[in-house]
Amino acid sequence: YSQRDVRWIPNAFLTDVLVGAATFSPQRNDSLYLLTDLKQQTTHATGALNVTWTPVTALWQHLVVGLDRARSRYRDDQPAGVPDSLNPAALDVETSRVGTLTAGYEGGWGLALGRVASRLSWGADLRHRTIDDSTRFESGGGSQTSAFHGKDTIRGFSIQERVGVDDRLFVTGGVRWDDATQSDATGLEAFPAAEVSYLVPTSGFWPRWWRSLRLRFGIAQAGLPLRPITSPPLVIVPMPVAGLQPLRPERARELELGLEGSWLDGRVALQYTYYAARTTDVQALVQAPPSGGFAGTLLRNVGTISNRGHEVSLDVDVLRGPAVRWDLGAIWSTNHSAAHDVGNVRVAIFSPSGGTGVDAEMRDSVAVPSYYGNVVTNPDAVGVTPTFETRAIGPAYPTFSYDFTTRLGLGRIALSVLAEGQGGNWLPFVTAWRSVRVGTWPGCLDVQNALTSGDTTGLTAGQRAA
Repeated sequence: YSQRDVRWIPNAFLTDVLVGAATFSPQRNDSLYLLTDLKQQTTHATGALNVTWTPVTALWQHLVVGLDRARSRYRDDQPAGVPDSLNPAALDVETSRVGTLTAGYEGGWGLALGRVASRLSWGADLRHRTIDDSTRFESGGGSQTSAFHGKDTIRGFSIQERVGVDDRLFVTGGVRWDDATQSDATGLEAFPAAEVSYLVPTSGFWPRWWRSLRLRFGIAQAGLPLRPITSPPLVIVPMPVAGLQPLRPERARELELGLEGSWLDGRVALQYTYYAARTTDVQALVQAPPSGGFAGTLLRNVGTISNRGHEVSLDVDVLRGPAVRWDLGAIWSTNHSAAHDVGNVRVAIFSPSGGTGVDAEMRDSVAVPSYYGNVVTNPDAVGVTPTFETRAIGPAYPTFSYDFTTRLGLGRIALSVLAEGQGGNWLPFVTAWRSVRVGTWPGCLDVQNALTSGDTTGLTAGQRAA
């Protein structure tokens, strides 16, 4: 069980501090924002029961049942006199409760016949989730309330067989059936998978310091993970809509190549993975044709997404002694995506908060999702009117990530350090955008002064667009 209580400082406080003399607060008193009682409390409780039964060495059974309950309460109490509050005072209370019940079963049977070993496993899982949201808003003696209740249940079954020869060659194949993929069809969808790995012999071929090398190759198919329940709920119209094909299940096919090696008596370990995935019949919300009798958005198949990337990890034991041990580790991973066959359908994935005028969308031949917005097409031209065009600004999600770790052990004392980061993507800076809009962003003051005076002859089109 955990509980977290947070008091937030209003965003408007930071914005007004940055804009200086252009503050919206009376008598330029930014401290009035701090009168707002802006709090959030989150509680989280989890529990699980595990049962394992192994009547004989070759046969095992495992059952786990888990319960997860989370509650979040957000309170925004703005008294009269706060610059960004409504007139009169306003109170906003938002509460969310999510409960998840999970159950999973796994069984297996192993058999060895000479040089060949077999391991057959099977399993089933169930997840039931409920969500309750409520909102209460009070202002000027009146109040508004809203509530939402939703639930979903998914189930799955799987079977897998793994065969090993001489503890070097391993072939694995399996299939999973589940109903987590949304479609107009009913019943369970099947998703097969296969993997081959080989442990390269080291004795008599590799140098003595080369301890082991394993090569991996795998191919798998998966469905769309269950989307989180949203408020308001996602509406899927069960009746056919004119001009639209029936909703097909989203499927992802992935190819994976990799190797695992260790050297110098295990002091140096390296893992490398390359993956290439292609998701067909991607599902997204699109505007339904009004002629179909439904004016809202529908979950439809809109195209294909390809993903590819690399992941490399390296672990080194620099010192390995009875009293002192020093380890180093590093991980580097990349992910590049692109959309295909989307056509002219506008697929908005999400819009950043703050009203910056950009949306994260899915469009052909660019990363998914990417920010789109008005871009100045002649930024370096001097003394001319800026022209605008809607273009891709850049990926909304990181295209690479890394982390570095080091651990120093001195007897029973251990010191660990972690450094991590990610990049390759764009993030909207709402505070800067709002400050530019009111002419108070420090980096643009000279340009804004020239715009205010009307002397724009020496400004470029990019500067005039500010």
